[in-house]
Amino acid sequence: MINHSFGRELLEHYGSPLYVYDLDEAERRAEALFELLPKRSKLLYALKANPVADLSAALRTAGCRVEIASTAELKIALEAGCVPNEILCSGPGKTAGIVREALLAGVTHFSCDSWHDLERLAAVASAAKKPASALLRIHLSGATAAAAGVGAMQSHFGADPAELLNGGATRLAELRGIEMAGIHVYSGTQIQSPE
Repeated sequence: MINHSFGRELLEHYGSPLYVYDLDEAERRAEALFELLPKRSKLLYALKANPVADLSAALRTAGCRVEIASTAELKIALEAGCVPNEILCSGPGKTAGIVREALLAGVTHFSCDSWHDLERLAAVASAAKKPASALLRIHLSGATAAAAGVGAMQSHFGADPAELLNGGATRLAELRGIEMAGIHVYSGTQIQSPE
């Protein structure tokens, strides 16, 4: 941890606001978390939380992988030495361009927030002739897309499980360019239930 007097020296030298990272402490915290998890667990650091290459490199050293949601985050992950086929590309804002750039950089793992997102991944992967492994995000909260603040057509908080059970296998079989690796469950913990 950064001690008080050293922190004061940094502020006097660099001014405020100032962000200072103790990379050794970040590694220690990640290693401590790994100790609490089952041995085969994988830990992914969401770069959107703090897109700093040195921090990502320290966490990589501790055994973490990264999750990205943009081409800027992809660039930071690669600068940090992250292995492309261990990066997860996620997030509701993925465009075909982001998906294409990630695939061309060697990213193969994607979490798709809707059927539309999954179909886009399949189309881009097929056109680029690059393999892609996909998780389909589903929500279990029962909240509608509109209640989640996203518009009623498609929820960026996951597909309705009923759509997966009713005709989902046929729909998945029609997709080319991807391999389904599983589901990503969204529990809706940020959605307030009506009282």
